[in-house]
Amino acid sequence: MNKQTFLQEFDHTCSTLLELLSSFSQEQLNTVPFAGSWTAGQVGRHLQKGSPEELLYGPVRPTERQPDEKVEELKMIFLDFETRLQSPDFVLPEDVTYHKEALVSALQHTIARVRAAVESRDMSATCTGFALPTMGELTGEEWAIFYLVHIQRHIQQLKRIYKAIMGKVYA
Repeated sequence: MNKQTFLQEFDHTCSTLLELLSSFSQEQLNTVPFAGSWTAGQVGRHLQKGSPEELLYGPVRPTERQPDEKVEELKMIFLDFETRLQSPDFVLPEDVTYHKEALVSALQHTIARVRAAVESRDMSATCTGFALPTMGELTGEEWAIFYLVHIQRHIQQLKRIYKAIMGKVYA
């Protein structure tokens, strides 16, 4: 993984996420836009809970395969916007009123920690703190890509929420 290229895309993606979340008023952040949807606040909370931050700073072992072997599969799964994915219970957002400033601040902190891990840790090592049910353990590089494409996926969801609430496309 070219860290500089990754970090440029990560920074751009995270800026888009934070700007989009910040564009909602406090009330709009907690408005259910249509049946079966999360609120924008719940999407933000889900991205905070679904961060690989702890895994990137957790225990690792040397990788016995190409460290980016699962990157394309992760991209195919998360960037397929036609397929609805089911979140595991432990990353489901709570059904509460979210406070915009606190949510954005918490996400900024999480994003900064993930970014710092990418800059300072060995991303080719396998993170042993958690295994995805269908893919197994991922390397630091794969977890970083996982978070990037996960955010990109939910930016699309936030844009749909924005359009439903505001009646216009997010620019």
